[in-house]
Amino acid sequence: MREKDFCIVTSSRKLAYQMRDIFLRTGIIPSLQKRDKDKLNAIPHKIEGRDVSFTHDKYHILVGGQFLEKMNDILEIKHPLIDKRKSTLQHAWIKGNYAILPIRSIEKIDYKGKVLSIAVENDGSFVAKNFIVHNCDAPLFKNKIVGLIGGSDSAAKDALVLAEHAKKVYIFYRGEKIHPEPVNLLRVEEKMKQGKIEIINKTNILEIKGRDFVESVILDRDYNGSKEFKLQGVFVAIGHVALTDLAKKLGVDLDKKGEIIIDHKTSETNIPGVYAAGDCADKPFKQVITGVAEGCTAAYSAYEFITKEYVETS
Repeated sequence: MREKDFCIVTSSRKLAYQMRDIFLRTGIIPSLQKRDKDKLNAIPHKIEGRDVSFTHDKYHILVGGQFLEKMNDILEIKHPLIDKRKSTLQHAWIKGNYAILPIRSIEKIDYKGKVLSIAVENDGSFVAKNFIVHNCDAPLFKNKIVGLIGGSDSAAKDALVLAEHAKKVYIFYRGEKIHPEPVNLLRVEEKMKQGKIEIINKTNILEIKGRDFVESVILDRDYNGSKEFKLQGVFVAIGHVALTDLAKKLGVDLDKKGEIIIDHKTSETNIPGVYAAGDCADKPFKQVITGVAEGCTAAYSAYEFITKEYVETS
């Protein structure tokens, strides 16, 4: 306990960030500070005449301000500042499942290297070391008019995400009508009523025109008297073909899409000892984060299977 806040100190970076996440889940937004060991050692420290130095960086997890009362309730320790202060400034907010903090600065830098896509259903935003990041291009097209090529369920879901940011989304589909899952069709139809999505059927995009950015597309037939259609962005969502030939040769059951049918609790197939995970499996949502989760489940299930078989046969 300090004069203005509660302070938890650790030399473990991992523990510091874990504690930050725990606080966030309890509705508290803490402040996390790192103190470099070299700077700490620049000032001599002694205990009973013996030199003392830091071998690790220090991490301070601070809870105060508007969250002081809540920390009191958790620790069951009353901070003396509670009775002294007359007002409290609010610098951050908890809204639903989000912690909202003010942006103090924005910096743009060039980056070269690998980019990992991490997403969860209905939302592509996440927090990494106190930075809000996003793996979807949709926010870059806020209040713009964009086009999306495709007519399957993936096209419908992508159009719905885009509609949350873009001024309007045009779906271009070569067939008579789009064919997403019924629930997603209903959601698209609702956005159509709101004027956020419009479907242009029996139409292909032949060419994308523009200099640094998309300016228009050329269609294979007239639309409103012209084959040139002005857009500010184009997205493609035409589905995928599951690469499951090996599974088929092994006798693994596949669904009508050619995806491997698995037990969604264990990732097991119809053949004992054979497991599947990722985009080749019959899970409706195809993202890196779900594939990793399924891979973990499959690995654990395979380990249990091998261990059980070994014990029984030995």
